[in-house]
Amino acid sequence: MLAWAALRFNQRETVTAIALCSVIAIWGTVNRHGPFAMLSLNESLLTVQAFVSIMVITQLALNSSVYERRQTEATLRDSSNQLEIRVQERTAELVNTANELAEKNKELLQQKEFIETLFDSVCPKPLLSAKMFWSFFPRSGMQVCIMICSGQLRER
Repeated sequence: MLAWAALRFNQRETVTAIALCSVIAIWGTVNRHGPFAMLSLNESLLTVQAFVSIMVITQLALNSSVYERRQTEATLRDSSNQLEIRVQERTAELVNTANELAEKNKELLQQKEFIETLFDSVCPKPLLSAKMFWSFFPRSGMQVCIMICSGQLRER
């Protein structure tokens, strides 16, 4: 009964169960019933006192370890919930960033197509090589593409 109370209830209920068992053990010993009634009354009461002391220490230690475990589980659940929320927030941020990057990529592809079209119209096709340089002007926020056409004309 004491182990059940220590595992199942809080410290208050465990101490109540220990007190009830102690009263029953003392009453049985004084009335010469039970395992502690074999010796003289003083020796029997000292034996009951040792028994009760051992039971109090054991059951309260068991109860405190169960309480600590419950507290740790609650803390772990809270941490898990907070981590889950953080993961959801980060996932949403990553999805937004991926969408923004896809949009930027689409814009860059459009710019590349425009530049290639422009390049084809400015430089003749049979050129050996052509180089493009991008220049960024931070004050105006503008980007400029500079194309250099060079090389020998190829014969067709």
